[in-house]
Amino acid sequence: MQLSAAIAFIQAHGSAIEQARLAYLLHGAAPAPAIIGSMFEGQCPDGGWAPFWAPDYSSLDATCYRLAQAEPCGLITTTAAGGRALDLLRDRQRADGAWQEKVPSDTKLPPWLTPDDPATICYVTANCALWLTLRPQDAQACERAAALVLST
Repeated sequence: MQLSAAIAFIQAHGSAIEQARLAYLLHGAAPAPAIIGSMFEGQCPDGGWAPFWAPDYSSLDATCYRLAQAEPCGLITTTAAGGRALDLLRDRQRADGAWQEKVPSDTKLPPWLTPDDPATICYVTANCALWLTLRPQDAQACERAAALVLST
């Protein structure tokens, strides 16, 4: 792949968010406030985001997805919204080091979030811990998660 062709394509055809990501990756340019606002749009008061399958629930999976969208712009540890999202993840970690969605019993989860499935627990735990590695104060939470994943 030609990097210059990919850059030119994004500059010519990319959305405002894609162009902001490119500018950050190439030049370290901070996104405009409007871009930041759109990236964190819909954040719940507890710091998470609702998934398509449960509009009144702050999902770990949906929150990790939003963090993945914000990371290429350097917005996770540099914004209050990013910090609130990381706080939600840290606060939802179980004592055994794992994370698992806790939704109302009448909620139908997508197949990749099957309750009590070891593969699901491993996926959600690794995903949540990945984002907490960005903050030194969450090192212990990451160590507990790594121990759980390694033992699974």
